[in-house]
Amino acid sequence: MFVRRTRVEGSPEKLEQTIQTYQQLLPVMKQESGFRGAVLLANRATGAAQSVTLWESEEAERDSRPTGERLRTQSVQSSGGRVLDVESYEEVLRERSDTAQSGLASFIRFNSLQAAPDKLEAGIRFAREQIVPLLKQQAGFLAAMMGVNRENGRAYMTSAWESADARQASDAAVRDQRRQAGELMGSTQVSVDEYEVVFIEVAETVGATRT
Repeated sequence: MFVRRTRVEGSPEKLEQTIQTYQQLLPVMKQESGFRGAVLLANRATGAAQSVTLWESEEAERDSRPTGERLRTQSVQSSGGRVLDVESYEEVLRERSDTAQSGLASFIRFNSLQAAPDKLEAGIRFAREQIVPLLKQQAGFLAAMMGVNRENGRAYMTSAWESADARQASDAAVRDQRRQAGELMGSTQVSVDEYEVVFIEVAETVGATRT
């Protein structure tokens, strides 16, 4: 699976307009070959948002970029936001708890970093063998996903939680491993952002566990 992540700066008072516009434009993106789903993340306090679209192959993600660019332009014109960056990744890890349901609204902790490309595999192994088992032990855990860009070394790992309180309580438990992962991957800093899932439409097969 391949992922395109679009990060947008917005305002809290226009967040509902952003969500509405996203839903209105999504049917156009769904017509693209290889489309597998879309998730809109938002921080209600700051108005910041991320659009995450899922694609069945690298080629499908790449071929859909012109449509994505056109829809981004329409979206920011409508909601008054500003696109900060657009990045593409290969999804290398997806784990769900036994109780997680596809399409369930959740609270997200989004970790991103600039890694050394030759250290990505070590980071993936560390996430799979160390971080995910620890996350699964925390109350309220729903899912974890990781994506990497093998060309430029960009990487992210997200975790999904049943509530904002569960997300906050789990942070202390994983803080040290987050630091270790950054060091292992050649990064001096891991950026951490918090969001709520405000819209999700994902094919059921995308939610399969990968190990």
